[in-house]
Amino acid sequence: MISAARVSLPAWKVLALFWLCVAQPFAAVGQSCPGDCDGDRSVRIDELITAVRVALGESPVGDCAAADDDGSGAVGIDELVRAVNSALNGCGPSDPITVRGVCRVPGQSGLTNCAMGTDVTMWRCENRPTCLDDPAGRTFIAMTEVGITGSFSFVVEGPQIRGKVINMEANVQGALLYRSLTIGPLTGGGGGGLGEEVVEVIVDPSSEGAIRAIAAAGFETFTDAEALALIESTRADSRADYGGLEAGKAADLAELIALDLLEAGLHRVSAVTVSADGQHVYAVSEGDNAISVFTRGRGGALQRVQLVRGAQGARDGLGAARDVAVSPDGLNVYVAGAGDDALAVFRRNRDGGRLSALQVVRDGEDGVRGLNVPVDVEVSPDGNHVYVASPGDSAVAVFRRDARAGTLDFVEAYFDGERNVEGIGDAAAVQMAFGGELVLVAGAADAAVVTFVRDVETGRLSLFEIEAPEVNGVRPLLGVSSLAVSADGADVYAGALEGVAHLHGEPEAGLRFITLYQPDDGRSLLFARVGFAPDSEHLYASALAGDSLSLFRRDPAKRGQLLPGGTLYDGEQGVDGLAGPIGFALAPDGTNVYVAAARDDAIGIFLRNPNTGTLGFLGVRR
Repeated sequence: MISAARVSLPAWKVLALFWLCVAQPFAAVGQSCPGDCDGDRSVRIDELITAVRVALGESPVGDCAAADDDGSGAVGIDELVRAVNSALNGCGPSDPITVRGVCRVPGQSGLTNCAMGTDVTMWRCENRPTCLDDPAGRTFIAMTEVGITGSFSFVVEGPQIRGKVINMEANVQGALLYRSLTIGPLTGGGGGGLGEEVVEVIVDPSSEGAIRAIAAAGFETFTDAEALALIESTRADSRADYGGLEAGKAADLAELIALDLLEAGLHRVSAVTVSADGQHVYAVSEGDNAISVFTRGRGGALQRVQLVRGAQGARDGLGAARDVAVSPDGLNVYVAGAGDDALAVFRRNRDGGRLSALQVVRDGEDGVRGLNVPVDVEVSPDGNHVYVASPGDSAVAVFRRDARAGTLDFVEAYFDGERNVEGIGDAAAVQMAFGGELVLVAGAADAAVVTFVRDVETGRLSLFEIEAPEVNGVRPLLGVSSLAVSADGADVYAGALEGVAHLHGEPEAGLRFITLYQPDDGRSLLFARVGFAPDSEHLYASALAGDSLSLFRRDPAKRGQLLPGGTLYDGEQGVDGLAGPIGFALAPDGTNVYVAAARDDAIGIFLRNPNTGTLGFLGVRR
C-alpha cells in the first residue's frame, strides 16, 4: 500500500458496492435525502462520486455532509447505499405503506407455505399493467424474507408505489426461480396506525411457477399425473398456454419448458470472453454461481449449449464467479470464483465448446495463497502460466500451467506491502504486455498501475516500476479496475472511477501518465472495462454510471492519443443490453462485441464495422 493512498474503507469493497448499486437499485431507507450534497432535493451522479470519494478518504466529509447519514464523521457502505437510493427513488417525503402477505408454493399435496427465509422481491411497473420478466419496464423497490407460516412484510415509502402497479416475486425452493403476482394500483387502505396504510397480498404461482417449482424440487419426485395436476391447478394467467397436456407426457414436457425457463444462468452476469477460434462465448454469473457456454451463429447470435452451476457451499470455484479466461490453445477455461476464494479449471471440447470440471484451486489449501476474492484471471500468451488478481488479499497469484492437461500448480503470490512490492492495494486487474514479458497489475486503492518483469520460464515476477500519478490533488487512477495494452506495447489505458486514463511507455522511462479522457456527455463514470479491437486501433470503454459503451480511435503517431468515436446508451435509439455493463469481449475476427450487462441479466450483442469500429445493436441473450 502506497502511504499517500491510505483510505478509510477497502477501496475494492466500496467500488464493488458502488457498481452494484448503480446496476441493482435498492430500497429507500434512512433520512429524507442522503447523498444530496448541495441540498437541492435530488442526488446526481457527480454527488454519488463525491460520496464515494469521502468514503475512500479522498475528500473531507464536509464536501458532502448529507452522505454522512448517521453523523459519525465518516461515510460507510450502508450510507452509500442510501445515497444511491436517493438518486434512484428521489427525495420524497416520508409516507409509509405496509405491504404484508403470505407466500405459497406448489407441493405434491397442493399449495403449501413457502419455506422460511424465501426471498420476496417487490418491483414497481413503469407505465404498464404488468412488468413480469421485463427489466426495462420495472424498478426494484425492496426485498424481504418469508417468516414463519409463510408470511412476509415490507414497509415502503408511499411515493414509490402509491397509485402504481407493483409486482411481488418469490424465490421458491431455494433456487433463483421467480414468479410474480401483479398487485393493482394502490389507492390506500388503513389499519396500520401512525398514518401507515396496509395492503394485504397473497403471492402464489401460475402454471409457469408450478413448472419452475417442480423442476427445483426434482422431476423424479413427481409422477406424470402429479405434475399435470399441479400445472393445471395453478394456471392463473394467459402469458403461457400449456393446455392440452396429456398425463403421460406432462412431466417430460414440463421439464423441457422448465429447462428453457431456468437455464438463464446470467443473473448479475459479471464477465464474458470469446474463445481464440471465435467459435464459442463463455459468460460467468455472480448471481447464479454459473458459467454459460454459447456457440456463435450468423451475425454473432448466441445459442446456449451448456450451463454449469456451482453447488451451494461446495467451494467449487463458481461461487460469485467474477471472471473467465480461455487458454490460448483452447484446451481449458479458467473461472475466478470470488465467493469461493478459488479458481475453477475446466477442460474444453474444442469442437462443441462444452466444459468438464478438471480441478479447483482453493486459497489456503496445498500451500496456495493470494486468492482471497479473486476477480481477474489472465493466461500468459505462451500458455505456460496463469495470473490472478485478488483485491481481498491485495495480491497477484502465479500458477504454472500443465500444457497437456491444463491443471495448475501454485508458484508464488505477491502481496502489497511485502518484499518491496507496493501499489497493488486492492488489486483489481492483471494484464500482459510485450508478448508476456511484462505483467501489469491495477491497484484500485493505490490509484496505481504496477509493472512487473516476468520470468517466462518460471512465471515469477520482479517489480519494475509503479505509476501512481497525482495531478492538482486528484489521482486519475483512483478505482482503476481494468487495463488494456496496445499491440505495440507503447500505450496502456485504464478504466477508472472518473474516466479512461492514458499512460504512455518509453523504453527507458517506463509508463508515464498522459491524460484522463472523460466523455463530454457528463453521464459516463465508473469505467468498469476497457479493451482493444484486434486491430489495436479502436478502444472501447464501458461505464457503469451511465450504462454506456464508448468508442475511441487511437492515433499511434500522436503518442496514443484517443479520439472520441461515439457512445451507445442503454435504452436509447433502440439499444438494449447495456444496463450495468461490467465487462465486454470482442470476437477475434472483430465482427462482434459482447457485453456482460449485470442489471439486464443478459449479454448485449453488437455488430462491429471493422473499418470504422462503430457498433450496431443486434440483440440480447438472456
